[in-house]
Amino acid sequence: MELRHIRYFAGLAETLHFSRAALQLHMTQPALSQAMRQLESEVGAKLLDRTTRQVTLTPAGQRLAHDARRILAAVEESEAAVRRIAAGGADVLRVGLTHCAAPALLPRVVKTLRATLPGVALKVRPDLLSGQIATEVGDGRIDVGIVRGAVTAVGLASAPAYAEELLLALPEDHPLAHAATVTLKDLRTEEFVLPGPGSPLDPVVRRMCAGAGFIPVESTTTDHASVAQALVAAGLGVAFLPAVLATATHPGVTFRSVPGAEMTTLSFVWRAESPTTLVSAALDALAGDGIVGQDLTARAHAG
Repeated sequence: MELRHIRYFAGLAETLHFSRAALQLHMTQPALSQAMRQLESEVGAKLLDRTTRQVTLTPAGQRLAHDARRILAAVEESEAAVRRIAAGGADVLRVGLTHCAAPALLPRVVKTLRATLPGVALKVRPDLLSGQIATEVGDGRIDVGIVRGAVTAVGLASAPAYAEELLLALPEDHPLAHAATVTLKDLRTEEFVLPGPGSPLDPVVRRMCAGAGFIPVESTTTDHASVAQALVAAGLGVAFLPAVLATATHPGVTFRSVPGAEMTTLSFVWRAESPTTLVSAALDALAGDGIVGQDLTARAHAG
């Protein structure tokens, strides 16, 4: 496949309209149509379903569209890296992590990478959601991510960092805030500030409640733990949150340990297929310092 054909296909896959794609690609519509026929001939598969009214991607086209975004992002990053190095600058490792992972892991990660990869600049994005991180790692916009929960996305590999307990966050004036013990069954009539439906914590919290014989009553939902603490402080419900947040408690919030509460895992994630030399060196450095689980190959997620 020629890179220009991949660029053309990516543009068409985004618009699903030959005229608009041709305009954005600064080419004629007949030339774009011919390029797509050549690409289909090269890969030996039909990529597009065309009618007089619409263009859709075939299953093979959907797969190529996903790969095309990753390929083009890698090419763009490689070109930028070569220019930086040629100009005497440093290579860049892009790290994305959730805001809950930042206080627990970020200082050690940065210290280790700076000590072992002194010629590499770090570009850190510390306030992303786990699903967003997985998507951007898959698309090539992030090199190494730190996410919460299991990683199941096709094409990604992961290794555990550490597990921590989920603690119950209560308004400080709640009757259970100063009880001798708090059990899951004590929460049957409570309203909950729940993680959003796409959060890796949502099924965990619901499974814990189900094990105690009830479905949690939803007051509201949020994917951001800091917002969840504020909602708890405002008296809008109770919440299960990662234990690391208890080190910087929001005013008006009390944390309690609950017997039977599950552990939640933070994991490193990267592209499984042919990780770059820089990513491999970073993972080796983190594994050597005990930050990443030592088995870096057993958790690749295939389709």
